[in-house]
Amino acid sequence: MKKTGIFLLVMTISLLIAMPASALTSWDLNADLAANAGWNKVLPPGPVVGNWSMGWTKTVGKMTVFDTLAAEKNTVWHHPLPDPFIPGAWGAGDGSTTPHGAFSDTQKCMLAPANYIDPDYPGDPNHYCVYSQVLWTSPATLSEAVVSGTVYESLSSKVDVLIVKIDAALMADPELDPTGHVETLYSYVDDNGPSAKEFLLPLSVQINEGIALLIIRNQTENGDNRGASQIDLVIADDPCAAQNQFNPADINHDCHVDLDDLTVIIASWLDCNDPQDPVNCPAAMN
Repeated sequence: MKKTGIFLLVMTISLLIAMPASALTSWDLNADLAANAGWNKVLPPGPVVGNWSMGWTKTVGKMTVFDTLAAEKNTVWHHPLPDPFIPGAWGAGDGSTTPHGAFSDTQKCMLAPANYIDPDYPGDPNHYCVYSQVLWTSPATLSEAVVSGTVYESLSSKVDVLIVKIDAALMADPELDPTGHVETLYSYVDDNGPSAKEFLLPLSVQINEGIALLIIRNQTENGDNRGASQIDLVIADDPCAAQNQFNPADINHDCHVDLDDLTVIIASWLDCNDPQDPVNCPAAMN
């Protein structure tokens, strides 16, 4: 009777003052691609799946969707750039020196940096200036969200990583000057060689805004340095659940130690499943 009374009291207080935990809604790049058997393989729409798209740009905040499915690798999308490359004037026919990407056999989105250089860049004839990127377009306003994931360069190249938020105005009109329309969320300059870059970025996002993950060949590279960055990228509307890190006393995993957790304890108070005492502890653990 005493146990029941304490339980009812805690339950009543908890229901009066505790907010229910929100359900986690997430957009998982690799899970979404796997469900679609990879990126689309026809134009239109090209490499577009749900809220995700893949392409290239010279200007952070803008993107041109890849428009060519590589003839020798029918899962690789790229864009042949008719300008100077290292090596060669037109790049390789299979897209390996162009900005390109795919969904790999290991069920990972892959982005690869271009060997494209800008011969007119002041003072540096080997200046890399083309980004390969994945873009997510927000279908709703998320006041509390998180961007998390990993970029792992599986080959020998040095690859810089950039994650930005693009406002709805620039998303709707790519002819706008991106100044003031792009917010940098994460930047990693990879001067030291291949590595895994991990990120967990709390943010808010408005409907029709974009989150872009871009890679570019590090400026200290030269020659035929091929790259293949494996991308894990998840956007979720519940930073607490997405981080998957909890206080040991946070029993219900809502990132707060409060009466909700105490309610869970009281509900099982004095229960036991001691095999050495089956008479007093008959309850099985669920």
